[in-house]
Amino acid sequence: MHKILVNVMREEIRMAVIDEDGQLVDFVLERTDESHMANHMYKGTVKNVLNGMQAAFVDIGGSQNAYLNLQQGKEQKILPRLSVGQQILVQVVKEEMLGKGARVTADVSLAGRFMVLL
Repeated sequence: MHKILVNVMREEIRMAVIDEDGQLVDFVLERTDESHMANHMYKGTVKNVLNGMQAAFVDIGGSQNAYLNLQQGKEQKILPRLSVGQQILVQVVKEEMLGKGARVTADVSLAGRFMVLL
């Protein structure tokens, strides 16, 4: 029988699965601080579209609007259809720092233990 070990601390939660032989099968570390945004998905509102820069700024609830680069992948296809006030699903690629908003992508992905949904 597998054992599940959970260690809850103020700043993080650690979870481990151990098999019958005492070998580690799975380990998950989750930070609980509110400021952590990387890989989180948000339904944001487009605040500004800059066609010349092929970029948009999206409000995802942070202190600054998030930057969406529209020059690659799925983003190239949505540029002509993107308008101010439109809601869009985005995933944080890089967190807010030094007064700049987070960098987001419209190519969202969900990663699990045995698969990645793109």
